[in-house]
Amino acid sequence: MLWLLGASCTPIAEINHDDVADSGQVVSAATDGTRQGSASLEAQPGAIASISGPLSEVGQSCQDNAARACSTEEPSNPVTCVSATWQRREACAATERCDFAPGPQQGMCVPKAAECAGHADGEEFCDGDERRICLNGRAQTRACGSMRHCRDATCVCMPGTPDLGDGKGCQVPRDCSVANGGCDPMTVCSSGGGQRVCSACPPGYVVGSGAKGCMPELSGLEVSAGTLVPAFTPSHRSYRVALPLLQQQLTITASAPSSTKLELNGSTASSPWTSPVLPLGEHVLKVRVASDFGVSTTYELTVERTGIQEAYLKATSPGRNNQLGTSIAVSRDTLVVGSAYDDSASGGVNADPSDSSAPESGAAYVFVRRGSTWSQEAYLKADSPVSNQFFGAGVAISQDTVAVGAVGNIPPQTNLPHRGSVHIYVRTAGEWTKQQTLTPSNTGNQDMFGFSLALQGDTLAVGAPYESTVSPWGGAVFVYKREGGKWNDSNPAVLRGNVSQDSELGWAVALDKQTVIAGAISYSRYTSVINTPGAAYVFTQQDTGWKVQQRLQAKVPVDGSTFGWSVAVKDDLAAVAGPHFTESGSDNPSGEVNVFRREGDMWMVSDVLQAPTPRRADGFGSAVAFANGALLIGAVGDASSARGTHPDPSRTDAPYSGAFYSFGLQPDGWVRTAYLKASNAERADTFAEHLAADGDTVVIASPLEDSGGAENDNSLSDSGAVYVFR
Repeated sequence: MLWLLGASCTPIAEINHDDVADSGQVVSAATDGTRQGSASLEAQPGAIASISGPLSEVGQSCQDNAARACSTEEPSNPVTCVSATWQRREACAATERCDFAPGPQQGMCVPKAAECAGHADGEEFCDGDERRICLNGRAQTRACGSMRHCRDATCVCMPGTPDLGDGKGCQVPRDCSVANGGCDPMTVCSSGGGQRVCSACPPGYVVGSGAKGCMPELSGLEVSAGTLVPAFTPSHRSYRVALPLLQQQLTITASAPSSTKLELNGSTASSPWTSPVLPLGEHVLKVRVASDFGVSTTYELTVERTGIQEAYLKATSPGRNNQLGTSIAVSRDTLVVGSAYDDSASGGVNADPSDSSAPESGAAYVFVRRGSTWSQEAYLKADSPVSNQFFGAGVAISQDTVAVGAVGNIPPQTNLPHRGSVHIYVRTAGEWTKQQTLTPSNTGNQDMFGFSLALQGDTLAVGAPYESTVSPWGGAVFVYKREGGKWNDSNPAVLRGNVSQDSELGWAVALDKQTVIAGAISYSRYTSVINTPGAAYVFTQQDTGWKVQQRLQAKVPVDGSTFGWSVAVKDDLAAVAGPHFTESGSDNPSGEVNVFRREGDMWMVSDVLQAPTPRRADGFGSAVAFANGALLIGAVGDASSARGTHPDPSRTDAPYSGAFYSFGLQPDGWVRTAYLKASNAERADTFAEHLAADGDTVVIASPLEDSGGAENDNSLSDSGAVYVFR
């Protein structure tokens, strides 16, 4: 190894035309209801909707000891997960409610909405002719139905339509002059020959079952990601949509007749609605379209955010200690994986992988996806492999170009044990060929040039953490440009900043457009309190060349945090990890990730992320990446032996089995949206030591995984594996 939603409040009285009687009589829907046990999406007019989180029973078990929620028994009471049990906190004031929506305020007392001011939770009241109920601080409609209106918080029959009693509803008048003759208010009542006739419903409405009332229907229902199953038709009421792992938000667009009102899980809303980030799992959304006269149709949409494992990849000829996954990178449907301890002595593209006469010479594998199936496209070796070359220690890819770092010997010179080199390959019509080898002339014997790589288009950044030209082991980053098919190997830009001795700048490197960020895990402040907290340097390309923009340090620098171990940058966001970070006064090096935001030319810490329950040696931050609006974080030391997409994080029986986290950005900060384990998680597999992502694809390396091919055979220790999720 190379160093390293529970219960919520949903509409209680849905007035569908399954609730109307025969013979033209329109009766009110039942007023009884129960609290439903599904996650929900709520919205206010013109606002961003939010997904409701868990309402929790006091005294029942829970998993995440950092969690806050609201009590099912008494929704105005916040509860906290303490020692794996929900425990009650102080109740909210009369003017407050417990916020059940995920986010920083979940499980906290917040002011009630103005529409519920003066009304107790569960209290019904009249809003003109419409009946409303206050549920968890929000007013929701409980429509009265045709021939009824709200008076004194109760639905009563309109004048001229007396109540028939015994639940039979209101008397249907035979005269069009009274309550429109019992016809739906959207139709025209006409009478003649002692009979009254109701006209047809207007466009966008259909006649409800058993009555001549007009029931509104959606004319369209669209989602921003995934596919509605089945395809939308106005008469079908129930749908499902599956979202991939990195699709953390969903926008729903509903089209309805202009004279109707739209509600989303009981709250008035406008279309389109955009959800906040969604945790893994199912979320039930109820879209209700209602006429001005209380007749409605409800469509149910079950949204499932999945974390499907698409592939489990092994080397062609897996070998003991080959460590497939010492580095990984992905671009669209192409994946490159380093195997720095591969032993084959055969050189070039698609060499013989079975020759094991050059121990730890290293290799890189290229896999491609067609449809949802991954297959090996190329097996890359140095032209003349030698032992301890460590080809594949670093890899990078951008479309049809792959870069592979080899931090060991450079044949035929075997007296430069860790000088390093970078090998460039290009693909044409599915065939990979060697383009160039980069070995800058000013590197020393132990520079480890190629330890980290970042490639974007025709720009390549190469980390050399032990480069010593200016300061012993201070490190450097070399930036190359390609023009006319050739890389400027004679005059790359060399980025050093003002690093001190032993800073190891270039341990990690990331590139986005004209910004390079590089980790310096042993950067020293040499104070009496903190010696080597680590740092990261941001460089930007300007008209006069690459310049240092800023040195980044943790919000709370701690000696030995290895801050800068992994780095990521996307637009004006940067993530810098210190996987050995230890809280002050603790001996628990669990790790953390600092997220920075750039405003103008200044970077500031915006968030600090840790594992929900930090534990010793979690390695939280072993790898970081941005993709599709998500922040992805590896925790190589995670000790839970649970497996798959909904594992139990509280277990501690498999140290260094590793885990993967994803976070989504809300207006008020980052929210955890996924916790994944390998499908064959076991002790010391180091799942998520490295990760990469592009589009909706996440690739996770487990370089010390032990299988010989099948996931659970454990016949080849440390052979390594790679997992692909969507």
